[in-house]
Formats: sequence, structure tokens, C-alpha cells
Amino acid sequence: VGTVAFEDLWPSNGDYDLNDLAVNYRVVAVLNAQNLAVQLDFIINVSSIRAGFTNGFGIELESVLPSQIQGVTGNSLIHDYITQNSNGTESGQENAVIIIFDDPYKMSNNETTITVSFTEPMSTSVLGTAPFNPFLIIDKTREREVHLPNESATSLGTSFFDIIGVNQDKDGNYLNDNGLPWAIDIMHDFKVPKEKIPINEAYNFFSLWAISGGVDYKDWYKDNPGYRNTD
Repeated sequence: VGTVAFEDLWPSNGDYDLNDLAVNYRVVAVLNAQNLAVQLDFIINVSSIRAGFTNGFGIELESVLPSQIQGVTGNSLIHDYITQNSNGTESGQENAVIIIFDDPYKMSNNETTITVSFTEPMSTSVLGTAPFNPFLIIDKTREREVHLPNESATSLGTSFFDIIGVNQDKDGNYLNDNGLPWAIDIMHDFKVPKEKIPINEAYNFFSLWAISGGVDYKDWYKDNPGYRNTD
């Protein structure tokens, strides 16, 4: 259970409010009698859309091949830039990639379950840890992906640095030179900052957490006294 939140102006810092897209999620592994996973349910709710772009959202299962997916139900694709295999995975991908939606406004404040079933049961240790490798697709431009820190782009994502503005992610690890990420994943119902308010001004210990590489103030996002700028 948690929230993933994104800044969609990567590789520029933008306004750094990390409220362009926030997705609350709960991931349930359905097991058989041998405690092997036969299905994954992604229960999601888009909790923030404060972007000028129409952004998509996908999840890569890095340890699962597309051929190991029996089918995908519940995802929402209304634009024409995503191509799917017959089993509902995205075509052209080395690993199994499920595009959850390509338009967040269709999913806003509406809890939706996306079900991914497997061709053969598999160990949860092989599957890995939810939310796996979630990513944002910037404004219907398929190759422009924003990932969590130190995660890799999918097969269809590229290092898209030839945009107007300053590239703050020259090494492509989704961290700027100060260690600040463009995406976060926290086990909490994340309260996004107001529009145009950088997250490190809304949350008083965010910068210390990020610059320390996640060592200090691991609970920076909580409701503890003094942790938030309530204005």
C-alpha cells in the first residue's frame, strides 16, 4: 500500500511540487494452495492531477516476461499511442509492462482494479516487491518516462534530453545533482503540496532526506509536528 507521485518536467526541475500525478495504490497477490502467485490485483486511485500535460502511468514487472502473462483486465487506454499484445501487455517490451492508463482524468477519484493473471504460478520472491517499477509517460510522448530514483527506463523509454531548458539528470538515474528525485514512492496517503510550491518548501525535512540518500528523516512525509509547512 502506498502512493507514487511525480514531477513531469523531467529532466528539468520544473516547479518541483511533485503533484503533477499522484497515484494511491494497493497491490494484492492472489496465491494458490502452494503459496504461488497466480494473479496480481492493482487497486489504484488517482489522487492528484495538477499538470498541464496528459500523462500516462505504467508498471514494469522487471522479473516477468511478456509471455508469462495470461491476460490484463481493467486498464484504461483511450488514446492511440500505446500498442498492446493480445494478452494486454505493452508490445515491444523485453519485460512485462502494463500501461495502467494513458489519461489520468478518466481515473481521478475512482478506485479501479487492474488484474494481471499469469500463465503459470510463480513465487512471490521472483515477482519482487510492489509497486515494482512504476513510471509516468509525459504528455502522450511514449519514449519520455519518469521513474523512481535509480530505476531503469523500459525498452521503449529513452534518455530524452533534447528539450528546451536545463538538463538536471545528465546521468539518467532520475536524481539531480543534489540527490533530489522526480518521483517518490511512500507507504502513506501522500498529501501533495499546493501548485507551484516546491515539495522541499512544503515538507521541511524533504531535502535533508533526499540529500542523505534516504538515510535521515525517513518519515519526512508524516503528520508529525514541525514536519510540514501548513501554509
